[in-house]
Amino acid sequence: LTNLQSHVEAVIDGIWEPSPELFQGYREEILRLTRLVEQLQELSNLESGQIILHLEPMSVAGLLEDIRLDFLARFQNKGVAFELDTTPEGLAMVCDQDRIKQCLTNLVSNALRATPESGIVRLEGRQEKDLIQLSVSDTGEGIPEEHLSQLFERFYRVDKARSRKTGGSGLGLAIVRNLVQRNGGEIGVESVLGQGSTFRVSFPIFDSEEESQ
Repeated sequence: LTNLQSHVEAVIDGIWEPSPELFQGYREEILRLTRLVEQLQELSNLESGQIILHLEPMSVAGLLEDIRLDFLARFQNKGVAFELDTTPEGLAMVCDQDRIKQCLTNLVSNALRATPESGIVRLEGRQEKDLIQLSVSDTGEGIPEEHLSQLFERFYRVDKARSRKTGGSGLGLAIVRNLVQRNGGEIGVESVLGQGSTFRVSFPIFDSEEESQ
């Protein structure tokens, strides 16, 4: 905000000439700040319990396929392979579908950003005992081990040298963790520097026969 104010004052004082390129930069900065405020508001509402979740049974395969279709063009444009695997087909879970899709979309976006051309991002859903495990894996740059325990803290970013514009606000994973926990799940991460990362989200499995009883 301070930078934006000083730039605008420079135009008002005649130090800088107004131009479409200059105002386009202002617009992008305002949009970035707007997104930051929206994320802060969402995280605040989540932590205070003001956001109401709509929990209902949903197909894991259907959810993951929706995400694959949403990202198809972006992966093709970057030249990164996007693999999808759901085993078995009949997996179901009880959650707020829109919010869990929001979480996975964030994780897939991060994976795509971290993965170079010709790399691979894999979205997977499977049953592990009495849990459904959703995972997003990439063959990207990986995350240093000392950062893993702090990844889900608000405003935490691995590369402090990156700008907020290129490196994100540091709020996305904090929102993801809160949403996952509000839906009765847990999230964790594993990473090997130079080889890639895997984010895993686990939820209780939905048993339709048990529910009907």
